[in-house]
Amino acid sequence: MLVYNGELYNETALIHDLQKASDFQMRSRCDSEVLLAAVEQFGPSYIDRFNGIFAFALYDRETGETILARDPIGIKPLYIWKSRSGSAIAFASEVKAFLGIPAFGRAIDTVSLSTFLTQGYVGPSRSLMQDVTSLAPGQVLRISPAGQISNIGNLAPHWFSDSIHAFDPDELKAQFEAAVMRQRVSDVPLAVWQSGGIDSSLVNAACSTPRPRSLIFASDVGDFDESSDASLVATHLKSEAVVASFHDDEEPAETFSSVVWHMDGELADSSALAVKKLSAATKPHATVVLSGDGADELFGGYATYGATRLASRLAPFIPQAPSQWMARQLLAKNNTASMRYPAMELAGRFLQGLPLGPHAHAEWRRYGMPWDLRDIASSEMRDVIDDGARAYYAAIDTGRGRSSSADPASWGQDADLSYYLPGDMLMKVDRMSMAHGLEVRVPFLDIEFIKYTSHIAGSLRLPNGKRTKPVLRDLAVSYALPAAITERRKTGFNVPLAHRLRTDYRSVITDLLVREDYVSPYLNPNAVRRLVSEHLSGKTNRAYLLWTLMTFAQWRRHLER
Repeated sequence: MLVYNGELYNETALIHDLQKASDFQMRSRCDSEVLLAAVEQFGPSYIDRFNGIFAFALYDRETGETILARDPIGIKPLYIWKSRSGSAIAFASEVKAFLGIPAFGRAIDTVSLSTFLTQGYVGPSRSLMQDVTSLAPGQVLRISPAGQISNIGNLAPHWFSDSIHAFDPDELKAQFEAAVMRQRVSDVPLAVWQSGGIDSSLVNAACSTPRPRSLIFASDVGDFDESSDASLVATHLKSEAVVASFHDDEEPAETFSSVVWHMDGELADSSALAVKKLSAATKPHATVVLSGDGADELFGGYATYGATRLASRLAPFIPQAPSQWMARQLLAKNNTASMRYPAMELAGRFLQGLPLGPHAHAEWRRYGMPWDLRDIASSEMRDVIDDGARAYYAAIDTGRGRSSSADPASWGQDADLSYYLPGDMLMKVDRMSMAHGLEVRVPFLDIEFIKYTSHIAGSLRLPNGKRTKPVLRDLAVSYALPAAITERRKTGFNVPLAHRLRTDYRSVITDLLVREDYVSPYLNPNAVRRLVSEHLSGKTNRAYLLWTLMTFAQWRRHLER
């Protein structure tokens, strides 16, 4: 018996294996038939041959055993709950599915909450709820008839191989096009999410004819709008363009509640608003979408990699207390800035992480600063509130331990691929797209393409000076994409959050964090109200932390219903 969410891209190869080993004949056009037959024929160890996005549970009626598996990258979610008594186990793609179980408690895990407040997500193997965990990317579990849970497999890829091959740009192009071709196969309408950057542009360029439609996102705030560059790419590639505009929400409370509900309260990335709107605009035109997600992590698209190198060199000479004091002063001056990259915020964040060496890489992405979190923590949280970045630190340390490179940027890149990418970016896209009946596929994270790129020297997959993603920029040139795209700096898929909280989301933040108290007993509601007041008055800019607090409050409101 199989319960399955996902898609296999190498279905034909799997059928070939089955027909060599047995008299297997397809009776449908559904890859779930192939998955079930393959595990039955070859056993759970064969799951590592699957190339796709999946989360599934397979129950053997003869042995009474259940196999749970999650895809190697962590694109599809799979949660497991075990009662305190150990007498009941449940699994689901969403935490909210457990709310219908009478024995399911609704208490918050304080360690996960500390992580959530620090970085805006709980991580790829945890949950905000007590007694619930997420299967880690690539994890395979066996549940015995007696309810014993054992780990029987790890499908997670090796991002960096010790065996480095000579880099061949033509081979890279061929491997990438093969990944795109595998993932564009669909019996329903397909489109590309086209931004103004090189990642989605490469996906679009690698698509053979007929060229899919380009779905383009347009913001009503100039510094956040890249629809002009996206349209330039679509025109260059002769792809039909559909533009989805992002305006002030007419029903912000309803929109926010929906986002939090679909995220199970476990992700506070405000760009989910944009993904939600883009997904809604896409649905009339396509059911399957190709996206450029994963390229920044796989090929070094973040400027923070260079900052991590610098921090690692300077950390021994930088006392932590003065550096973080200065960081606090600079961040306090970032009060009304609504641009995408405010200078005061960049400087403050850099000084906050600077004394921490390689771990600074995790600090660059903080949502809640340490001093703010200590101010709002109640006695329930005081012992764990400073531990919110530990899981990210551990991922960086793991990257260091399995890397032959002495470059701290490569350790951070490994952590981004194994921790940040599935914990934040992929979760955001999967939840918001599935809420609108879309399936988003990510060719850069095709497992065969990852195996190939693992043999490319790490130095080629990290920024070269100020030039991020040098390998992909050269690949874009080979497709004759416009120079405005190939040399364009990374911008990210953001919304002007500080501005939104002071305008169309002002009533939402006031309702959730000022009029009501959904944060006790974990946080001090009056301290939270002070943060809200200071932000709304323009005295400070704590937009990231406040959005996280709003998400937590909205989730607890959902739990009370």
